[in-house]
Amino acid sequence: MQRKLKNITIWEWSIN
Repeated sequence: MQRKLKNITIWEWSIN
């Protein structure tokens, strides 16, 4: 889950 959380964080940051 930690890996997915990190991926989502970068994904959201990239979109923003």
